[in-house]
Amino acid sequence: MRPALITFCLIGILSLDARDNYPALEALSKEEAALLASRLFESVRQRPSNAIYDSLDYLITYFDIDSLRSDYYLNRGKFELFYHNNTRTALQFLTNARQISAEEGDTANELSAMVQIAQLYNFTHISAKSVQLIEEIKVRAEELQDSTRISAAYFLLAQANPNVSDYNVAMFKKSLEYYGQTGRNLPKILANIGQSYLMIDEPQLDSALHFLHRANLLNDSMQVDPSIKVTLVEAHMESGNYEMADSLLNVALDLAQPGDPQSLLPLTVKVELLNRQGRNQEVSKFVDQGLMAIASQYYDDYDIRDFCRASKSALYASGDLVKIRLLDSMETSVQDSILMYVEEASIGIAESSYAIGELESEIAEKDQEIKMNRQVIMGLAGMLLIGVFSIIAIRRQLQLQGQLKAEKAQSNLMSRKNEELEAKLLAHKVDQQERQLSGYVLNRLQQTETLEEVLERMKTLQPTGDQAAEQVTQVIGLLENNLKKEDHWQNFLIHFENIHPNFYSKLKDEYPDLSKQDRRILAYLRMELSTKEIAQLLGINYESVNTSRYRIRKKLGLPKELELDDFVANL
Repeated sequence: MRPALITFCLIGILSLDARDNYPALEALSKEEAALLASRLFESVRQRPSNAIYDSLDYLITYFDIDSLRSDYYLNRGKFELFYHNNTRTALQFLTNARQISAEEGDTANELSAMVQIAQLYNFTHISAKSVQLIEEIKVRAEELQDSTRISAAYFLLAQANPNVSDYNVAMFKKSLEYYGQTGRNLPKILANIGQSYLMIDEPQLDSALHFLHRANLLNDSMQVDPSIKVTLVEAHMESGNYEMADSLLNVALDLAQPGDPQSLLPLTVKVELLNRQGRNQEVSKFVDQGLMAIASQYYDDYDIRDFCRASKSALYASGDLVKIRLLDSMETSVQDSILMYVEEASIGIAESSYAIGELESEIAEKDQEIKMNRQVIMGLAGMLLIGVFSIIAIRRQLQLQGQLKAEKAQSNLMSRKNEELEAKLLAHKVDQQERQLSGYVLNRLQQTETLEEVLERMKTLQPTGDQAAEQVTQVIGLLENNLKKEDHWQNFLIHFENIHPNFYSKLKDEYPDLSKQDRRILAYLRMELSTKEIAQLLGINYESVNTSRYRIRKKLGLPKELELDDFVANL
């Protein structure tokens, strides 16, 4: 492949506007495209990216690169599940990976897809389907003597049981038995055994500490999961060994990297430990660190909620009402976000599961009908053998014709049902995209209101001492930067263009005089947001939005009788 062409293709595919460069790919042969796709696939496995995955999807589809299709679907499904918590999309990719792998006879990929689907069911609490699928994985893995996947099956069975009991301990131990004594998953298995011993009705602290110490030693060398050390800290806290817990926790805090998604967890546990020890005078410093981290870095909503709850409990003793109110506002905001996510994820996975279940039931019923028809035909043929051979031959021919017609009618019926199901799923997808966009905007408005309220409260604080004043100033700066971040607009634009794919590009092409701010306002008007809501999202006042609307009308050349909202709705 020519070096210049390779460079151009890679730049085109990896750019944000990759599809503008796709026509140049027509110059590639199928072999060159397959080589390019392989390189992209290796890159995206190291550094997952939506843009690269979309480009890879285009290459595989455009050039029919079947050799990468099942691997692409499998890894894309994991990416959607673990990086975006997008259960609906993840289930679709993983189901495709399972089906294609089965058709190709690729048992390893098929079992991997089944393991990921079972884990998805565990995450969304669909225990019945999860256990059924895990049992199938275990049976097939035992037939293949695949100890790694047998271990995975027992691990998933333990995860599928929400009420931690001796059963969970037994399943995790079974997983350890088949996994062996090497591998990157070993610290996680050991940690889960130790954590299960902590959570059962009658905790066994000695056993918990034994397995958690083993997990921590391995994790120190492998760097698999930083939360393992924190779990060991919690075990020592339960046993009353606060000195050892504090020592380990200080190590965890030193190792926590800025921007690490799990760096908030050791701060939460540190606050809990200080509260238990009655060292309330030291709590405020770590609460401030957590607030500054939350203001400057993205964290999981559950981690923020746990930090807020632990901090409020510890601060009640010192009577720091300002911080308690601040933490209470944050907790309320993330709790609303958690409830929205749980509701959408549960509805989405339930609807997807229901659709798949209905289709499987229909196929099973049709197969049963065919079997019963064949049995009837076989019985009649046996009875007719007593009669004249010619009559038997004629009847058999008629029966075969009837069967062919019935099978053809059944095939047509299944085709119609499949078309209807596809239409329903497409309509449902569009509806879900609109709900996701509305939910995102609502969540962003709530976050903006909360951050503005927090910012105003922080500005009213009157800290004593130069260091405290400097910390408050830093928090104010971080909050103001967060309100102005461009990331929020980019996230909105991704959701918006899924529903209105040509809206933004049409504005750019037909009305080049519009500024970037003008196009944003028109996009928000297309969503039927009020002037107040638009002002909040843009971080400007109400009057500025009205002034911008007037200037936009002039740039668009709209007649007086045409409302700007009506023009946007029909664009």
